[in-house]
Amino acid sequence: MTAEFNKSWFAAAKLFQEMEKEIGLADARRIFKEIAGPPTPKQRAGWKNLELVMRYDCMTQPNVLRLARELAEENRNLPQELRHGPTGSTDLTVLEKQIRRLLATRKRASK
Repeated sequence: MTAEFNKSWFAAAKLFQEMEKEIGLADARRIFKEIAGPPTPKQRAGWKNLELVMRYDCMTQPNVLRLARELAEENRNLPQELRHGPTGSTDLTVLEKQIRRLLATRKRASK
């Protein structure tokens, strides 16, 4: 085994221990199990949704319509599997609706 492997293994072990303290053994194992295996279509869609929310949060002046426009344009130039959003749409309206739906869901969950 290489030094890089050992370093990564110990980093993962440390992260697992920190997660176990914060969220418990069962949830920490569940997260590691989900990450270790090949992602399901539902997981890939969830990660793409998370990416949309993160891109919105990283905007200096958050604007759903502007983000939807940027994503639609980027999607036109990307292969289907690399496109933003769960469906990889190039339709501005579809992306805007999806972003607004995700932000509303997050707002409801934080109450």
